[in-house]
Amino acid sequence: MSQRRVQMVILCEDRQQEVFARLFLKKRGFTGLFRAKICPPK
Repeated sequence: MSQRRVQMVILCEDRQQEVFARLFLKKRGFTGLFRAKICPPK
């Protein structure tokens, strides 16, 4: 069976949220690629 390559974009307000999201997804077994986009609130 073939595997799909998935890239996930994480939208965060700051670096702390990015780190939390990455660790959470890794603990849940997500093995795809992560790309973070920091979007501070206005």
